[in-house]
Amino acid sequence: MEEPRAAVRHNLPAEGTAFMGRDAQVGEVGRLVGTSRLVTLVGAGGVGKTRLALRIAAAVARDFPDGVWLAQLAGLRDADLVATEVAEAVGVGAEPGRTVDDTLRAALAARRILLVLDNCEHLVAACASLVAALLAHAPALRVLATSREPLRVEGEVIWRVPSLAVPADRAEDPLEIGDAASVQLLIDRARAREPAFGLTPANAAAVADVCRRLDGVPLAIELAAARISALSVEQIATRLDGALRLLGGGARTVPRQQTLLATLDWSHALLAEPERAVFRRLAVFPAWFGLAAAEAVCGAPAYPDRLDPSDVLSLVAALVDKSLVVATVSGIEARYRLLEVVRQYARERLAAAGEEAAARSAHAAAVLTAAEDLDRTAQRGSRAAGLDAAEAEVDDARAALAWFAEQRDGDRGLRLACAIIWPWMAAGRVPEARRWFEQLLRLDALPVSRMRGLMLAAGLAMLDEEADAATELGHRAIALEPELRGPDREWAWCAAEAKLIVAVAAANRGEHNEARVLADDGLAGLRRAGHELALGRGLMGAGVVARLTGDAAAAVALDEEGAATLRRHDDPYYLAHSLSNLGLALMALGHHDRAERQFRESLTLRQTIGDRPGAARSLRDLGHAAAARGRVSAARARYGEALALARAVGDRLTAADAEAALARLGAQPEAGAGAGLTPREREVAALVARGYSNRRIADELVVAAGTAGLHVKHILAKLGFRSRAQIAAWVASQER
Repeated sequence: MEEPRAAVRHNLPAEGTAFMGRDAQVGEVGRLVGTSRLVTLVGAGGVGKTRLALRIAAAVARDFPDGVWLAQLAGLRDADLVATEVAEAVGVGAEPGRTVDDTLRAALAARRILLVLDNCEHLVAACASLVAALLAHAPALRVLATSREPLRVEGEVIWRVPSLAVPADRAEDPLEIGDAASVQLLIDRARAREPAFGLTPANAAAVADVCRRLDGVPLAIELAAARISALSVEQIATRLDGALRLLGGGARTVPRQQTLLATLDWSHALLAEPERAVFRRLAVFPAWFGLAAAEAVCGAPAYPDRLDPSDVLSLVAALVDKSLVVATVSGIEARYRLLEVVRQYARERLAAAGEEAAARSAHAAAVLTAAEDLDRTAQRGSRAAGLDAAEAEVDDARAALAWFAEQRDGDRGLRLACAIIWPWMAAGRVPEARRWFEQLLRLDALPVSRMRGLMLAAGLAMLDEEADAATELGHRAIALEPELRGPDREWAWCAAEAKLIVAVAAANRGEHNEARVLADDGLAGLRRAGHELALGRGLMGAGVVARLTGDAAAAVALDEEGAATLRRHDDPYYLAHSLSNLGLALMALGHHDRAERQFRESLTLRQTIGDRPGAARSLRDLGHAAAARGRVSAARARYGEALALARAVGDRLTAADAEAALARLGAQPEAGAGAGLTPREREVAALVARGYSNRRIADELVVAAGTAGLHVKHILAKLGFRSRAQIAAWVASQER
């Protein structure tokens, strides 16, 4: 009987177009990855470094039992977030009391993984520092990086990515010309525009000329192929003469980079002036963006030659057609982005036009408006509805926060940070959020913005179990309440909520009298303010204070009222917290069955929104409930699940709790435990980790493809994941 193939765990994207002409290079670099701890693919923008790295990573994936994980750095502006981006890619969560770098080093110490760092050039120092530290602490780690320049880390193997092969200078035979990889690429991409296009004796010379003139640079060839629908290949070859000019200064003296920039210059020269204006202004978007945001940025009144926002749609569509903007449809909305090398070129054009400050200002203002609109909608209705929308704009939020900080605009910066904090908390970005608040709170701001920022910063500190910091920030927020005037008085509830945060901190320190007084005062203030979401959070805090100060019955009443309030507003993040607190209060009263029901619902909510650290805590709490009822086997299973998930996300405290609980039961972690998965679902998860499609899973298990897809959907929901790669990573954590 044939041995089953090893599972393949990765987060590599599927290839959208054919891979051309680099099979030998894949094999050569793949062997280097097997023998060298750091391999850096170096080359000019557009030469194909990323595509080659992804193909190599896929080819060697089975050599890395703990997975192949891609961290895409192109949209990252802040060097301090490199470690955070890498941690998210490999599934390592934030841990209270430890830096992301320390948590990442510890999590990777014993893993055999391949880490792919893509587009390091604009963060090369930070990438080099992180890679050096990780390699020093993780002996089985391998790193494959792409960059325009080497990382210059000890032991680095530099592999320079060549352009695709071009036809020989005097080649005339179409068969000989067609053997060149650059020609094959041009034909393939041209057929996407004109299916009837092909290499013929009549156009072979022109095709060869285009590929030679573009020096085999893949991006340049793709841009040229995009013109096939409007120009003949002979016309393209002729027009390249005027575009291929020398560009002086810096890296532009590198011949291949001259070629790419000349091609981009050529594409840019063919645009009408309104198209050029939109093209360069879109460079401020670090990642995907929607039409409304594009209209706000490109049609802002700050430019000398203002565009009518209503014209932006047709201009963006024209840029999509000319392959300078990429489009996709997600749900009911089209989304757009610029390829990174194109975005960098557009940014140079933006700076040359003297519009960079105006564009970044318009972008930041648009991000702030969208975030505050989303937050107001959530305050009135459902929090859950905005989680995915806010997550999609995380790179934009970072860019806008950076602009406000650079401009020392503490007021608008704090307004934005306050508006996005709830989805960032649900996504586990507490350490990053704390850094932004710390930076922005040093700047001037209006009292209401400062008070809100201080209150939320106090809450974040409390989540990190830093009671002293939470107390100091909370008292500063409370002290600003008398300064509120006129319409700002509606925000007085922030001071009341700050009192609840300080009360919880006091209760954690054992200062029970102070905690009760602050909790009563804060809760009374929230009831007067009439802000239901804040009241729901405040009731949760008051319940914690009551439980920690010995009044479990009062805690149950407060937690039940808080959960009902949060449920009315469909706030899954805080509702899950409230239900967990209710369960703990019920446990203190001996109501273990009722407590278990609260923990189960909390777990479901956390899995649904992707709160993996929270899900680990809910699993731990379910273990406590089972143990209290004498169900030792169930308790062991839950503790084992909690331990596996806590380890996977780097939650050291929850992992320690689960290990201690297992020790009390005289047990070791169960390696195959699944977070509430049925035996069939665990079987499907294992097949997903091996890279099986739904159809192949169906064939393997002799079920319908729709049934296999339904199993995968249930697994994603139960584990709180959004991708099959995350399932693969979870399976890996179970096997360790």
